[in-house]
Order: sequence, then C-alpha cells, then structure tokens
Amino acid sequence: MFASSPPMPRASAPISAVVARSGLAFALAVAGTVFLALAVAATIAVPLAIRQGIALSPAELATAERLGSIWWLFAGGVIVSFGASLATLGKLLQRLGDSFAS
Repeated sequence: MFASSPPMPRASAPISAVVARSGLAFALAVAGTVFLALAVAATIAVPLAIRQGIALSPAELATAERLGSIWWLFAGGVIVSFGASLATLGKLLQRLGDSFAS
C-alpha cells in the first residue's frame, strides 16, 4: 500500500485572509475617522453657522447642543475604532510573518 501524503494547504486561503483582514482594518479606520469628524463637528458647528450668518431653528440648536454634550462618546468611538484597526493590522502582520517563516 502507498502512504498518503497530507493535504497541501490551498494557496488562496492566506490571500483571502489578507484581503479580509485588510478590508476590516480599512473599515475600522474609516469608522474612526467618522467618529473623529463627529467629535470635532459637534462642538464647533453652531459657532461656525452663526459666524456665516446661517439661520438655525431652535430644534437644530437643541440637536447640536445635545450632540456637543456627548463629544466624549464620539472620542471613545475614535479610540476603539483605531485601536481595533491597529490590532487587526497587527494580527495580519503576525499571520503574514508566520506564513513566510514556514
């Protein structure tokens, strides 16, 4: 009888993992950028609108005031999103290093 050799790993598996993790890291970075924009815009939107002479309704002012008071929530989203993006990139580089080492 012939001894069977172990199955060879598919070449597309590491490539698909790289693409998936790169996409995830990019999406998390975009989310972090959006949270950063919200944190900044929530605090400066009303003064800029007043300076430009844009008429704001009381409802818009109330919404801007509520969003401005929770800037820390958006800042937390920035930290979490960018942290998760960096962790994803770290795992990706670790996997790539392991695949090239073997």
